Amino acid sequence: MKTKFLFLSLLLVLVGVSLAQPPVNITYGNETLAPATNENGAILPNGSLIYVINCGPDMTINPPELSGPNKGLPTGDDFIIRTTYIGDNLPPVPGFEGKFVSSGQVFFQPTQGQTGVGHNLYIRFFNTNDRNTATYYGNSTTYTTTSINGQAMERTGQTNIPLALPMPSVVSGLTITRTGDGTVTLSWNPSNHATGYNIYRTSNILSWPTTPYSSSTTTTWTDPQSTQGTNFMYYRVTATN
Repeated sequence: MKTKFLFLSLLLVLVGVSLAQPPVNITYGNETLAPATNENGAILPNGSLIYVINCGPDMTINPPELSGPNKGLPTGDDFIIRTTYIGDNLPPVPGFEGKFVSSGQVFFQPTQGQTGVGHNLYIRFFNTNDRNTATYYGNSTTYTTTSINGQAMERTGQTNIPLALPMPSVVSGLTITRTGDGTVTLSWNPSNHATGYNIYRTSNILSWPTTPYSSSTTTTWTDPQSTQGTNFMYYRVTATN
């Protein structure tokens, strides 16, 4: 009886070992392909952000979050398995612009954060090195990992899908200069993520118009109308993007 018990225990151990499969390395990217380009068709510079993403059980690409604190991150059942950048593992010489090669350890177990043979992968690439500041993104087509010895991931497409810019910061440092002829010039500090500024003006501080009086793409603005003879004129500047 004792001998039979030892034999059964040994059999269970052997079965457990035979089911375990070691991790493998799969290479993503291919330096022989056309380079990744931005929304204007220009080659993405070194350092531009890339996510290698698993499509999840449904095997299809889900769009990223388009705004908010999670902007650029996968949605649905998609999940990132590796973060890399344009230029990764390639020499900074002519002919390699906009390309990358990145290897990552890939596991057989189909658990969150891991991937394996038979899974669909794709590349999401951005037009900056940070998803929070990116204004466009693009996806590769999907590729199935079919080889335990390494499967090349090919990049196609452009970063031609818009992402929302972060909200611009509040305008600060507003100063007003008025000369003797009534000319008024405003200046202020640059606002983060701003692409322009709206200027409002009123002679009654308790009643502001809803439509901007003027706009500017710089941090200075001169009122085209003289305020000569006006006792008080109030101004407000807001940032836009």
